[in-house]
Amino acid sequence: MATYTLIAAVGENLEIGQGGNQPAYISEDLKHFKELTMGHTVIMGRHTQLTLPKGRLKGRRNIVMSRRGQIIEAEGVERVYNLREALSLTYSDGEVYIIGGGQVYKDFLPIANRIVLTRIASRFAEADTFFPEIGKEWQVTERTQEQTDSPSGLKYWYETLVRQN
Repeated sequence: MATYTLIAAVGENLEIGQGGNQPAYISEDLKHFKELTMGHTVIMGRHTQLTLPKGRLKGRRNIVMSRRGQIIEAEGVERVYNLREALSLTYSDGEVYIIGGGQVYKDFLPIANRIVLTRIASRFAEADTFFPEIGKEWQVTERTQEQTDSPSGLKYWYETLVRQN
């Protein structure tokens, strides 16, 4: 059975998107994301897919969830229309990463086993997409030391949360 992990970079108010893109890019976080997701299945919404080079992430099984609207047809990209189809398609995939956007995170939060967050110590006033509220059933099991991204000056750290039964 698959393990579902939500992975996101979030601002202080759980901001994840601004004008169709991330509000901030941290190069070390992009490397961290790649290390974690490489060789695994990633599930995303159509808007997230539009931000990817060539509409997919190389070295990963790419699944795009879209109830309506066109997705980018690319080699290695599979389309599903809803959560049930995504679960059916990934049941035996081992580790599956949910990479956004807001609605896809919301759909998967009730069945996720783990959340990996890059916490950015900043607020993004222009944000228009947010990570869902994390309830009390989630406990932080790992937290790294705060780091500073040299190009942007943004402070950030990584957190892993696990659902408590």
